[in-house]
Amino acid sequence: MWQWLVVLGLAALIWRYAGRSGDCVIRIRRGQVTIRGKVAAGRRAEIERFLQEQFPDVPRLRIDVSFRRSSRPLRVRIRGPISGGERQLIRNFFTTTL
Repeated sequence: MWQWLVVLGLAALIWRYAGRSGDCVIRIRRGQVTIRGKVAAGRRAEIERFLQEQFPDVPRLRIDVSFRRSSRPLRVRIRGPISGGERQLIRNFFTTTL
């Protein structure tokens, strides 16, 4: 029985970390914003300022941004404890900024 639990645990870890992240990954942890990936330096400051002003009390938030390629639109995936309206606010910001 415990072998199945180990297998399920490993499968969950692989699924969690093998998922494709975006071209740019933005994380908020306890008010600190970290940006990893392809973003211009001027845009980084603008993104940090927006997220710190709009979401100062959010404990954890992850935003994966995949940039436009040919006819594919900008893709923004948001993970964290925020409402649908706040998710749309973030999508609108990234659509107009990037």
